[in-house]
Amino acid sequence: MASNSVYDCTCLVGHFGAGAPPEPVTGCEPCVVGSFKDSAGFELCIFCGTTIDGSTELHNTFGNEPPAATSHAHCVSCPAYSGQDHAVVGAGAPMQGLAACVCMPGFDSFAASGCVQCGAYKHRLGFGAGVCEHCAAGSAFTESFQACVQCSLSTFGAVLVHVGIVINSLDVALPWATSTLDCACDLGYVRRSDLCHACEVGFFRNDSTDALCSQCALHSYQNATGSTGCRTCPAHSFTAQTGRYAVEQCLYFRGYEWDSERQLCVARAPGFFGEHDNIRCAPFADRFYSDAKAQTQCLPCVAHEFSLAPRDSAAACACDPGLGSAAGNVPGASCALCPRGTYAAGWALGTQRPACLACPAAKSTPGTGNSVVDVCVCEPGHGDAVENADRSAPCVACTSGRYAPGGRNVACAKCGFGTVTEPALGAQSFDQYMCNTLLGLRVA
Repeated sequence: MASNSVYDCTCLVGHFGAGAPPEPVTGCEPCVVGSFKDSAGFELCIFCGTTIDGSTELHNTFGNEPPAATSHAHCVSCPAYSGQDHAVVGAGAPMQGLAACVCMPGFDSFAASGCVQCGAYKHRLGFGAGVCEHCAAGSAFTESFQACVQCSLSTFGAVLVHVGIVINSLDVALPWATSTLDCACDLGYVRRSDLCHACEVGFFRNDSTDALCSQCALHSYQNATGSTGCRTCPAHSFTAQTGRYAVEQCLYFRGYEWDSERQLCVARAPGFFGEHDNIRCAPFADRFYSDAKAQTQCLPCVAHEFSLAPRDSAAACACDPGLGSAAGNVPGASCALCPRGTYAAGWALGTQRPACLACPAAKSTPGTGNSVVDVCVCEPGHGDAVENADRSAPCVACTSGRYAPGGRNVACAKCGFGTVTEPALGAQSFDQYMCNTLLGLRVA
C-alpha cells in the first residue's frame, strides 16, 4: 500500500531509528555487532548477553560479524564457564566476538574449550581474566566464587576478640583457613565451639600451631588462667605430677622446708634432717648430729657419747654420765668408764669430755662407771666424821674403840664401854676390840 506521509516510514529489521513519532524519522542505523533486531520499527536493538523480558537465554553469549543482525541466532554461547556479567553488557559494552568472553566467578584459565574451576580452597570473584587465589592470611575460605571472611572469635565471658588467627587443618604452616572451623584463638586460649576460652590453671598454650592447651610439665605450675607458659617451681623443689596449679603443689627435696612467708624452699639448719621428700625436717635424735645444712641423714656420735641440742656439730657430742676422758676436754678424745674410786657426771657447760673425778678421801665406789659422788662410800675402817655428814665429805679412820666394815656412809660404830681396838685406828670389825687393861678391865 502506498504511503502518503513521512510518518509512515520505519526502520527495517536489523536496524533501529534515530527518531520517533510524532517527529519524522531522521534515519535508521544498523545494529552493531553483538546485537540484533528481529522486527521493523524504531525500537533499540537487543544485545547478546543481556536479560530479555526476564529470560536468561541470552546470558553469556556474544555476536560475530556482520552487523545488522536480524535474529537472536546472531548470539553465540561463550565457551564453558565463561561469559560476562549481564548487568554490565549493553551499548557501552557489547559482546563483540569471542574476546568479549571472560571466565565466570570461581573459574580461571580461559581457553577456546572453556574455563577451569578454581583449585581446592581457591577463589576468584566476578567475571574476568584474573587467576584463582588462596585467601589472604587470617581469612577463611567459603566458596570458590565468594569472598573469603576474616577469622574472628569472641571470648567466653570477656570482651576480647581474637582476629585473624588461623590453624590450617591441611598444613599448619599455611596462613589461611580452609573454613571458619580453622579459625583459632590467641595464645593462652583454646577454641570450644565458636568461642575462645582461657586455658585453665595448670595449663598453658604458647604454640600457634597447637589448637589445645597443654598441661604444665613436671616441676612447674601455673596459678593464672589464659597463660602462655608455666612458672618453674622454686629451687630445691619438684612436682610429682603434671598440670600443677599452685606453688604449694611443688614438693620440697629432702633436707629442705617450705617457707610460706618468702614463698621458697630453704635448707634446714644443722641439727635437723629430712629423710623423705616433702616431709618437714625433724631434729636429730640423741646420740646423733649434723654439721651442715640440708642434711638427709644423721651422723652418729662415737661410742659412749650422747648429743646435746641443737646437735649442730660434733662438739654437741658429750661423754655419757659415768664416763670421762683421760686426756681431758680436748677434741677427738674418747670416753671411757670411770674406774673404781672415781665418778663423772658427764657433760657440763663447755665441757663435753670431762675427766673422771676421784671420790673424797677414804672413799671408793663399789664398781666402775659411776656418775655421781653419792655412789662414793667409806672404805673399811673409815666412817663419816659426824652423823649425817654431807655425801661429798671425806671419811675418817675409826678411832680406838670404834670400827666400820666400810661400804656405807655412816659414822664408825662403838665396840662398847672400856674397849679399845687393835690396831688403834681403822678397825674394820667388832672382832678387833679388847678390854682396856689400863682401866683394870678384863673379859668376863
